[in-house]
Amino acid sequence: MRVLLKTVFMIEIIFISLVQISSNASAQLADSPWPMIHGSAQHGGLSPYNTSHVDGTILWTFKSDGPIETSPAIGENGTIYFGDHKNKFYAINPNGTLKWKFDAGDPFPIVDMQGYETEKGILSSPAIASDGTIYFTSFSNYLYALNSDGTEKWRYPVHIYVDVWSSPVIGSDGTIYVGSQQYPPGDVPNIQYFGILYAINSDGTLKWKYDSGSSGMCASPAIGHDRTVYAAGGAGEGELSYTFAFNPANGAIKWRFQTNLWQESSPSVGSDGTIYIGSKEGYIHALNPANGNVIWRYQTNDGVSAIPAIGEDGTIYVGSWDATFYALTPEGEEIWHFETPPALEAISTSAAIGTDGTIYFGAGSGNFYALNQDGTEKWRLKASSFSSSPAIGSDGTIYVGCYNHKLYAFGGPDNERKQSNEEVTIIFEEDVTEEQALSLLDSHTLKYLFSSALWESKSMKLYLSEDQQNMFIETLGNETIVSYIGTEDKEEDEEPEEDVQESEKEDNSTPGFEIILALIAVLIVLLMKKKKTF
Repeated sequence: MRVLLKTVFMIEIIFISLVQISSNASAQLADSPWPMIHGSAQHGGLSPYNTSHVDGTILWTFKSDGPIETSPAIGENGTIYFGDHKNKFYAINPNGTLKWKFDAGDPFPIVDMQGYETEKGILSSPAIASDGTIYFTSFSNYLYALNSDGTEKWRYPVHIYVDVWSSPVIGSDGTIYVGSQQYPPGDVPNIQYFGILYAINSDGTLKWKYDSGSSGMCASPAIGHDRTVYAAGGAGEGELSYTFAFNPANGAIKWRFQTNLWQESSPSVGSDGTIYIGSKEGYIHALNPANGNVIWRYQTNDGVSAIPAIGEDGTIYVGSWDATFYALTPEGEEIWHFETPPALEAISTSAAIGTDGTIYFGAGSGNFYALNQDGTEKWRLKASSFSSSPAIGSDGTIYVGCYNHKLYAFGGPDNERKQSNEEVTIIFEEDVTEEQALSLLDSHTLKYLFSSALWESKSMKLYLSEDQQNMFIETLGNETIVSYIGTEDKEEDEEPEEDVQESEKEDNSTPGFEIILALIAVLIVLLMKKKKTF
C-alpha cells in the first residue's frame, strides 16, 4: 500500500511539474540565433554559427528615425528587433525591409556628456520569449511586452533614464528581470523611490523587487546555470556599487561584491559558473559564483562598461574606455591587445564571437571591427560612433546599430542574399596615409571595406549603387591621392608585358636566322670556288 501511495504521490509531483513547465513554456527564452543582449541569459557573446565567410560586405542598411544605441535581438524566424533614440521600436525582415514599427511615446530631452542638447527614447536591448513576446524598456518609464505582430500585450511601470542601460533578461521559468533608476532622476531631495531590480511574471505582474536604496540598478542582469540572478548597481547613497547574486525565487541576496565607483558593466557567466564583470575603476573581475570572492582581476587604463565575451576556449574578450580591446586567458593573463583611435568612452560595446573565432565589436571612434583570434585585424567599416553591440544570425550575418541612424547587415560571398550595391575598387597613391584615405571617403559619406591586407596594396573596396557609380568614379578619379577607381581590380599592364615578351621572342629568334643566312652564303661561295677549280 505504501509503495502504491508513494507511486501515486510521485505521479502527482511529476504531473504538477509538467503543468508548471507547460504554463511557463510560452514565456521562456526564444530558441533563436540571438534572443537577447549578448546572445543568451549568461551574456557570453558566443554564437553557435560560423562567420568565416563574412568579409565586411554590406548586405543592406536600414535607416531608423534616430540614433541607435540598443543592441539588436533576433527572433526564431530571423526577424531583427531594436529601438532608437526617437523612442521607436522596429521589427526588420531578414532582407532589410520594415516589418512593423511601434511608437513608445515622445523621446525625452537631455544634455549629453559633451554638453549638447539631444533626446533619447529606447536604450534597452530587447529580449524575445519562445511565444514571440518581445520585452524592452524605454524613457516612457515602462517595461513593454509586445506581441510578435507589434501590438502591445502589456506594460509595467519601470523608471528609466539616461544612466540606465538595463536590458530585460528572461529566466527559464519565464520571469523577466530588469533594473531601474531612482525617481525623480538626478540629485534631488524628494526621491519617491530608488533604483530597483524587478522580477516580473510573464503576465505582467510583480513577482518580487529589490530596492537598492541607491540611484540605480543600471546594468543588465545575467542568469547563472543554477538560475542565480546576477546584477550590478548601487546600494545606499554615494558612489559605492556592487555586483549582487540574488535567489530567483524571492530576491534574497546570496552575496554581494563591492566596487568603489559606479557599476555600468553587466556580468557574464562562464561555462564553469565564473562571473566576469568590468568596473568604472578599470578592472575586469573574475568572481567565484559560490561566494563572490575575487578569483583574479585585470587592470586596464580606464573604465570598463562593456560586457566581457567568452570564447569557446574560455578566452575573455572585452574593450575599455582606454581605446584598447583585450584578450585574456581564463586565469586573467593578457594574451594580446588591439588599439583603436581615442574617443569618449572609446569602447563600450560588447563583442560577439563566431564559432570560427572571429571577434566583432564597435568603437566610439566610428569604426566597426572584425578581428582574428590572434588579435590581427580582419576588416573594418568606418561609419559613425558605435554603442550598439553586434548580434549574429543563423547564416552568420552580423547585425549592429550605429549613431548614424543605420542598422547594418554584414555578410560575404557565401551568403545567399546579395548586396544591392556593386563593389568598386579604389587604389591610392603610394605615399598616401591611411588617415588621408579615410578622410577623403568620409567627406563623401561613402560605405567602404577596409582591412590591413587591402591597405598593404593601398586599396579599399567601396559599395556603390548604380546611380552613384559614374558620379563617384569621376569625382574620386580626379583626386590627386587616387591612382585608380573602377568596378574591377586594376590590371598591372599585363598586355604590354606580353608585347614586350613577344618582342623579346622575336629579338631572340633574329640572331639565329641571320646565322643560318650567313652559313648558306658561305656554302654558296665555297661551291662557286669549287666549280671554278674544275
